[in-house]
Amino acid sequence: MVKCCKMPKEMMVHVLSRLPPKSLVRFKCVHKSWSALINNSSFVAKHLQLYNQLSSSTSIFLKRSVKSRTGTNNEEILLSFLNLRKDNGDDDDLNPIVEDFHLPPSIGILGKGPFIEVEPGESIYIVGHCEGIICLIIYTGDLVLCNPATKEFKILPESCLQDTTSEIAGFGYDPKANDFKIVNIGSCGEESYGERLVINPPKAEVYTPGTDSWRNITIDYLETETTNFWPDVFHVYFKGICYWLGHEQNKEFIDTIEQEIIRQVIVSFDMSNERFHIILLPDRFYIPSVLIKRDLHIAVWNESIVLFIFQFYGSSYEEYSFDIWVKDEYGDTRGSWTKHITIEPIVGLALPLTFWKSDEFLMVAPDGQIVSYNLHTQKYRHLPLHGIYPGYFEAVICVHSIVSIKGG
Repeated sequence: MVKCCKMPKEMMVHVLSRLPPKSLVRFKCVHKSWSALINNSSFVAKHLQLYNQLSSSTSIFLKRSVKSRTGTNNEEILLSFLNLRKDNGDDDDLNPIVEDFHLPPSIGILGKGPFIEVEPGESIYIVGHCEGIICLIIYTGDLVLCNPATKEFKILPESCLQDTTSEIAGFGYDPKANDFKIVNIGSCGEESYGERLVINPPKAEVYTPGTDSWRNITIDYLETETTNFWPDVFHVYFKGICYWLGHEQNKEFIDTIEQEIIRQVIVSFDMSNERFHIILLPDRFYIPSVLIKRDLHIAVWNESIVLFIFQFYGSSYEEYSFDIWVKDEYGDTRGSWTKHITIEPIVGLALPLTFWKSDEFLMVAPDGQIVSYNLHTQKYRHLPLHGIYPGYFEAVICVHSIVSIKGG
């Protein structure tokens, strides 16, 4: 041990920065100098980049529902890591490895092992992932930060938003402040004046681990003189920006007569300057369509923000095609869209989850099995993960790190 501790620092960094996070957590006990090195912010950043760059597999964090083993009507939630080999050449074997993730009872959940018990209507939601840190909303309503590799967990303090009826969060990293942030947008309900409804504007707040507190922020572009913009579903964080699929809504309207929702939009939030912006969808999306059903998803693909437009056909929506639109990089608020590809109708797949390679993404089959679909060959491969209720699946691409949930 003495000889190891006298190893030149450059050599130690070279060796340790290539080791799995779980090993580094154990190696902190070897010597004080090792612990100091592993906790050093420069080493943490180097390990984050190098270890995941050298990894031969892609890791996906998934949430799925399974039938209760107790015979009740309750569901059980499973959180799992799915690891798939990146470069499999002509081999169809992705060498899938599944590792279930355990949430500790100390954060207020019920369950045994990886199985989390929930009542009907309850669930756990993946808010997002950034640099090895995962943000969850558990069924108690609490927001939780965790680093699965280091087994750090933290329940966030209570929100400072007052009188909100519903809230939606986004999670990402502020490169200027060198800290994580969670932005939370709350709906403040409506006022009724006879038949006329007046929708109150949203409120917003930001949490930073470095201060361990929430603070109110301005909503700027989420409000105009006549309309409000609302984020509906958080989709992705990318290069300092959070993106939600949302909608524009009239501030005032007569119930059942005037149109409440004007159009769908993308709501973005810059983590550094803490400003909201609105991005319009491709122009053709606002043209009335005869399609029975349409579903949208925002994703990161080949280092760009893309929009999936899924168009469902058939009496049971069993067949659909989809377009991929790429956002041009003219700045966050002036971005335009270019249609990249159209995939002809597909039968037997129910829900897209996430890209895990440039030409493959995960989907859920109607029977609840996860499959990997290839854009070029239009073939899919079944993976060893099942669940119930395909619409309840969630997935994010993640990395493994020793980044602390305490931030800073």
